[in-house]
Amino acid sequence: MNHEYPLEDKFIQKLINILELHLEDENFGVTELAREVGLSRSQLHRRLKAINGKSTSLFIREYRLSRAMEMLEGNVATVSEIAYKVGFRSPTYFNSSFKKLYGYPPGEVKHRKSDTEAPAEEAEVSHAQSKAYGKSGKVNKRNVFLVAAVLILALAATIIFTLKNNNKSTPDTTISTFADKSIAVLPFKNYSGDPSLDPFCDGMTDEVISRLTKIKSISKVISRTSVFNYKDTDKSMPEIAAELKVTHILEGNFQKSGDKIKVNLQLINAPQDDHYWSDEYTGEWDSNDIFNIQAAVAENVAKHMDVEVSEEESRNIQKRPTENKEAYRNYLLAQFQRNKDNEQAYANAIPLYENAIKLDSGFIEPYIGLADVWIFGGLVWGIYPEQEAWANAKKALEKARDIDENYAGLKDMLYTGYFYYDWD
Repeated sequence: MNHEYPLEDKFIQKLINILELHLEDENFGVTELAREVGLSRSQLHRRLKAINGKSTSLFIREYRLSRAMEMLEGNVATVSEIAYKVGFRSPTYFNSSFKKLYGYPPGEVKHRKSDTEAPAEEAEVSHAQSKAYGKSGKVNKRNVFLVAAVLILALAATIIFTLKNNNKSTPDTTISTFADKSIAVLPFKNYSGDPSLDPFCDGMTDEVISRLTKIKSISKVISRTSVFNYKDTDKSMPEIAAELKVTHILEGNFQKSGDKIKVNLQLINAPQDDHYWSDEYTGEWDSNDIFNIQAAVAENVAKHMDVEVSEEESRNIQKRPTENKEAYRNYLLAQFQRNKDNEQAYANAIPLYENAIKLDSGFIEPYIGLADVWIFGGLVWGIYPEQEAWANAKKALEKARDIDENYAGLKDMLYTGYFYYDWD
């Protein structure tokens, strides 16, 4: 079909504009797009099929991936962060989808940049869109970049127009701007003077985030990937709140003296930089006090955010990941290495995860961490052979499923892998 017809171009552009507004919303899919454009799901499907031969879901996915390519080319963030920025809740699914579309994993984009760039002025927007989203189902990489460049110009124009028609010259960062009950847990600071305790501090941060995500009344808990960008920041609380779009920030520090530990925390009304609450927790290093502190922090934060915690959520928050202290120590050390995201760190993390599993075979988190290393190391960065990486990841994920099939994100990781690597 000829894509030069103005009505068709306008319709595609309208869809793109809507998707751009909801780019980070992982829940914005076919139903939501149809509603925004004023059509039923079937009507939207038929219209897109007639224009470019694609289903609505494929159109959405390829648009998100084209925006991801633009961000990767610009080196604006890590692969995981970009996955979330373009609305993929599962980095594994993002990586698989990206590779299926472009023929190589997202981790290789920066190495291919010089061979794939193209000037934006070589094509009109309608022509570029028809090339990038054509009936063949194959995306012309060169034209994807053209579309991305045109979209950047269109988005910039929209922003300028909006600013000119807005009486306020500064963004509104009052508490009503963001979700009513949202929080970012900043990385805990190690005040012990011992760098070997850094993995424990990071682990405390991760566990508090994990427990807060179990509370449905909290509308948004910022992911670890995002908050660790602020580990050594000099930015003010209002600045961080504006960037993360949250109402609350939890910051804390950890100290260890002999066998005693102390955690100091403060919950902040972030946009206004006012303190809601502060507290100090103490306990024994070699006891279950560590887990008790993590649970107590989550419940007290929820209390002072004035959110409701159900009995089931309270039980989940109180649940200890393992009773084996050495297994937990190995897991924290493995996580610390894994989060460095380089080949040597991955090599260091694998045996630590395996040691944690040997010490407690019912401890689910090391299986997830181990699978994550294989997935990112093999399927994203290409450090390990792809099939070997998936075989190892699948083995760990299936054992994790035997422990708790409802573990957050497990099914997405496992079934995405089945789809792309096991099914013909």
